[in-house]
Amino acid sequence: VSLPRKQLLIMSKIQFLVTLNENTNLHEYKVNNLVQLQKHLKDSYPILSTSNFSITYFDDEGDKIKLTCEPEFKEAITIAKKNENFLSVIVETVPEEKPSVNAEKEQQPE
Repeated sequence: VSLPRKQLLIMSKIQFLVTLNENTNLHEYKVNNLVQLQKHLKDSYPILSTSNFSITYFDDEGDKIKLTCEPEFKEAITIAKKNENFLSVIVETVPEEKPSVNAEKEQQPE
């Protein structure tokens, strides 16, 4: 089912229950895409501005879904709308990749 273009442009005001590093807070964001959600999270949690992070939620069937693209974001918003504009998300910082062990061995003199 496709929505008329006019409806797609309306921003959704969603309450997000955000869990980050053992802390949980309720935020209300107006979002229309994943990039906007990421920006709101960075504004609310400055630590996210300097690190990579992932956003996950649980779908209707209890599966843990990582938000990585627009179709996943749209599905999350659909679920939020079914739950009175509410979605619980888990935000996790992603450690930067370290050089592989083999690369470190090559750099050390024998």
